[in-house]
Amino acid sequence: MPAYRLDHIVCSYGGPPVLSIDRLDIRQGKVTALIGPNGAGKSTLLQVLAFILRPAMGRMAFFDRPVNGRDLISLRRRIGWVAQSPYLLSGSVLENIELGLKLQGIGSAARRARARQALQDVGLGALAQRPARELSSGEGQKVALARALAPEPDVLLFDEPFAFLDQSSLA
Repeated sequence: MPAYRLDHIVCSYGGPPVLSIDRLDIRQGKVTALIGPNGAGKSTLLQVLAFILRPAMGRMAFFDRPVNGRDLISLRRRIGWVAQSPYLLSGSVLENIELGLKLQGIGSAARRARARQALQDVGLGALAQRPARELSSGEGQKVALARALAPEPDVLLFDEPFAFLDQSSLA
């Protein structure tokens, strides 16, 4: 069963289509990379897959369930999304990671434990109490990754995942 099935998807921003896909299946449990030149529609496709952008035309299924406009919030909760330029909220690094968990109704103790574990997983455990907006760009990217990992999503989507990361972070 594919994680995603897209049929005749078309997206535009008020002009000609910026994305047109006849058919695309993305298998679950696999890493899939989107490679192409600037303006090819990679970020647009990722926004469609994250249920942020609704296509102008076409059909989409997520784990064999048709996607419609009524259940987008519950579907978004199943996605871990790291944007090209992550936005960090004011407050500590730990608070940035906990916020999404809080919005999902996860209790305080579990929320704190999952946020701390996610920070450890990305190598930022020592920065938990640091103000998030004082981090370097690379550290901010790692906080965004921890924030995506903490809810234990079914799918992780990354737009330019290595932006801002130094060579030692990629090893």
